[in-house]
Amino acid sequence: TAVTMSAVPLVSSAVKNGLELKESVQKSVRMIFLVASPCAFGLMFFAKWILLLLYSSSAQFNLLAVTGVMVLIIPCFQATSAMLQASNRVWSPIAATGIAIVLKTVLNFILIPKLGIVGAPVATAVSFILAFAINIFLLRKELIRKEFICTVVKILLCAFISCGAARLVFGFNESYLMLIISIAIAAVLYAFLAFALRLFTKEDIKR
Repeated sequence: TAVTMSAVPLVSSAVKNGLELKESVQKSVRMIFLVASPCAFGLMFFAKWILLLLYSSSAQFNLLAVTGVMVLIIPCFQATSAMLQASNRVWSPIAATGIAIVLKTVLNFILIPKLGIVGAPVATAVSFILAFAINIFLLRKELIRKEFICTVVKILLCAFISCGAARLVFGFNESYLMLIISIAIAAVLYAFLAFALRLFTKEDIKR
């Protein structure tokens, strides 16, 4: 949310002053991926034990695991919607949101009877992925670039490897203390990989 709020004046300034819109949009989306990716994969890999730690029950932990997808997609959708509005394309994100709402409603009626309550987060995830895809299509000139796509893929791989490695470590001793240690390992490993692959820059840290 903070990055999204910061992106609006950044993009508006780029449009108003004739600056490079592509650079402003890419920086904002990249920052969201950097922050949200490890959170998303962390929820996916550790959903069961996070629930056990907080509520002493892991019932329906798959609900939280599916929610991990939305932790990544929804911030990106919100940010790209704000960028479209800031670049004078006000109705585009509203239309994308409307399509997502209709799709979610239809999928709820289809998936919940078949999958149970798990169908609800699945429907939400699919609908927001579609809405985000619509925004990406509208911002294709700014975002669909080989270099930027490679950067996003590297970020996702770093998050996946970090959380996956932490989950393997956790598997040797599944305790609450080891859960906290494993999450700390994932955070340190992710930061190391991000710096090693130069996904962070000094300018990003200043931002």
